[in-house]
Amino acid sequence: MKLKRGSKGKEVVDLQTRLKSLGFSLGLEDIDGFFGIKTEEAVKSFQQKRGLAVTGTIDSITWLEVVEAGYTLGSRTLYLKVPPFRGDDVKTLQHYLNSLGFDSGEETGIFNKKTETAVRKFQNNMSLDEDGLVGLETIKSLNNLKRSLERGTNYHIPERKIIKHTKPIICIDPGHGLPDDPGKIGVYGLTEAEVCWEIAENLIQEISKTDVDGCLTQKIGKNLNESERALVANSKKVNILISIHLNYCDNPFAEGSSCYYFSSGLSFSNSGKILSNLIEDNLIERLKVPDCRVHGMNIPILKETSMTSVRVEPGFISNPEEEKRMATKKYKRNIAVAILTGIKDFLNKDI
Repeated sequence: MKLKRGSKGKEVVDLQTRLKSLGFSLGLEDIDGFFGIKTEEAVKSFQQKRGLAVTGTIDSITWLEVVEAGYTLGSRTLYLKVPPFRGDDVKTLQHYLNSLGFDSGEETGIFNKKTETAVRKFQNNMSLDEDGLVGLETIKSLNNLKRSLERGTNYHIPERKIIKHTKPIICIDPGHGLPDDPGKIGVYGLTEAEVCWEIAENLIQEISKTDVDGCLTQKIGKNLNESERALVANSKKVNILISIHLNYCDNPFAEGSSCYYFSSGLSFSNSGKILSNLIEDNLIERLKVPDCRVHGMNIPILKETSMTSVRVEPGFISNPEEEKRMATKKYKRNIAVAILTGIKDFLNKDI
């Protein structure tokens, strides 16, 4: 699905109906089946609230978030299945369980095995049937504790430390595919995909010189989407994932480096935030570029991965001067070295 200003029809009606039910204003136009300025503003507000890229356009990622946002705890019975249940009802469940001390993992809104284990432990503690089904009785028990659970403060769950006596595995995720997914294109014709791939390959080469292992989420010519690449990383049971992208802005003078970690609502990845800061520090020091800081973000490659995951955007391909630098082999090698230095700092840090 791809909806943007000027789109019209029943899909826009569906979108507007969902946005209105979530409390977003559509102005005087209300639900009219036309994607106008007010609908675009509502979409941007939704994207900002959910930690998504604020584009005002409905792509597959934003649409999935709109659908997930419509679920409330108790609107359906939750349990472990394939594909898993996804939605804000699952996120609320995970928040409640974590707040009670039943570790359900990061509050991603995805009902996984760890969430089921936490549900069973809660049910056992409450003398309920230990069946892993989040139905009326389990939800009633959770709602009875609602007042003590809703504290309104940011929350992160204790995350697994890197096991020091094993050989960590670092997975590198080139953010776009070659040759069919070029990503953004600079004024001189350099594509985001070719820069990301060369940085990724340099990083793999640099990793091979250390005592850690490296791998990639995809191969040239395969063009997997973010969710598929997240599945690949999970299947490899890696310790850290680094997703490489470039930033883009309509302002050609925008420049600098930024890093992102998983964050959604009241939940965030603490280890992802730490690693993002360490990589960002090394990038701005080595590249001598402005610090665009570290931010929380709610996207599949950060949300659906089970390891510490970070998205790195070392520059703006929309900036002609940065594009020139990123076209050189030396600069891309420097980016890879800076990222790896941040990873080493993280592995040596007691978190």
